[in-house]
Amino acid sequence: MHLALTGASGNIGEFCLREGLAQGWRLRLMTRNGKRPTAVDALPAPDLEVCQGSLADRDFAPLLEGCDALVHAAFAHAPGRYRGGEGDDARGFWELNLGASIALLEQARAAGLRRVVLFSSRAVFGPHQIGHLDEAATCLPDTHYGLQKLTLEGLARLYSSEPQRFAVACLRPTGVYGTRLDPAASKWAGLVQQIASGQWPNGNRQASEVHGSDLAQAVTCLLEAPVEAIAGQVFNVSDLVTSQQVLADLIAHQLSQDLPSNQGRPALEPMHGPVLDCDKLSALGWRPRGHSGLVADIAELVAGLSL
Repeated sequence: MHLALTGASGNIGEFCLREGLAQGWRLRLMTRNGKRPTAVDALPAPDLEVCQGSLADRDFAPLLEGCDALVHAAFAHAPGRYRGGEGDDARGFWELNLGASIALLEQARAAGLRRVVLFSSRAVFGPHQIGHLDEAATCLPDTHYGLQKLTLEGLARLYSSEPQRFAVACLRPTGVYGTRLDPAASKWAGLVQQIASGQWPNGNRQASEVHGSDLAQAVTCLLEAPVEAIAGQVFNVSDLVTSQQVLADLIAHQLSQDLPSNQGRPALEPMHGPVLDCDKLSALGWRPRGHSGLVADIAELVAGLSL
């Protein structure tokens, strides 16, 4: 397979890049400067091409020419923010991200690509729905980010009207964790450094998570499944629910630090938002790593940070 990938320097994009190389695919990345992301230099990647471009360019021919499929992982937002990622420019946020997504879909179809994978988000449900929700549950986004991701899901359906020719599918992940090629860029690197310095977190927020490599394997499922199973479809992607205190305990264990007494621990906070039911993706053969994989990743992250 010859795969075009946007957003390879981001969290999700990096895991998709690593999965594509592990699958032995030819990959073409789009980066602003036309160079490989620095962290990728450590990977053996003989079949990795790079072209220059950005979401603002709207001319994606150099990225798409000769490719079989597209994974669109790029998303422009205010630094460090997804919900609220529009900052003080909601109109620009919509015009850049949605405009680029439509241009990519139009140009990918015209260039003869057969499949596209887009990334939605659990944010389409909003924070007030709780319990287990499947893909058919009502979406009630309360942010520009969530509403834009819901719009992408609609685009997947719209552009899959001729699925044997062009099929688009969406993955709807929860939080995404996992040790990056640059460990300091990993989601929980700050928490590891905090605990290493002797500061225990004073909150105990719960969140649902999936490892980035498992999310990338979900991409592979969609690219390899029968077209009628994925065209215009949305798939929830989640693995486990964890909390700040559980993560802190795992990190402290890896650092050989003593744990605080139960009396000094904050109470578990209520879950904000739903837990996603992933039976639909599991039917395609997807299997996430579970709690043992979380423990292994924390060990990898601590080792990678050399603490």
